[in-house]
Amino acid sequence: MDDYWYWEIKFHISFPSGKREGTFTVDRQNAATSKIAQEELISVYKDNPFRLVSGEIEDDNHELVISSCSKVSPDFDLLKPFLKDFDF
Repeated sequence: MDDYWYWEIKFHISFPSGKREGTFTVDRQNAATSKIAQEELISVYKDNPFRLVSGEIEDDNHELVISSCSKVSPDFDLLKPFLKDFDF
């Protein structure tokens, strides 16, 4: 499990009422590069931007802004007490 990682994309969507921040994750099996991971986020955004952030649905006047896209490797030693039924 030491070689497991995923993409974590931090973003916000600007709505007329203000910006709403969010985090989107993409498993490395689904995206070999950060560009592909960001394309997954954009696809979800185009399909339904309100699925990505909480709040009231507003009109179509909104914009997605990606702040960062990083590889994240969980520290499984910290998680072991919470994952008792898994074999490491």
